[in-house]
Amino acid sequence: MEKLLSTTEAARLLGVPPSRLARWRREGRGPAWVRVGRHPRYNPEDFRSWVAAQTVGTPRPVDFGVSLPVAVATDTVPSDPRAG
Repeated sequence: MEKLLSTTEAARLLGVPPSRLARWRREGRGPAWVRVGRHPRYNPEDFRSWVAAQTVGTPRPVDFGVSLPVAVATDTVPSDPRAG
């Protein structure tokens, strides 16, 4: 399991103040969260899903700085069997 995000960490990733996440929690909006003791925490998987669901326009993958392997297409031209 990935490390749960604190309100400060989640806010930093979204580019909003932590108070915005607190308000969204009170209003029942925003990303899903869990209470650990008396501290709200965000599961990174749920957080990514929520961010992806907020996409307006052409969807694209959510990336929080984790490098993932990417397949790179190469432009190869098949050799001409007639060339000699």
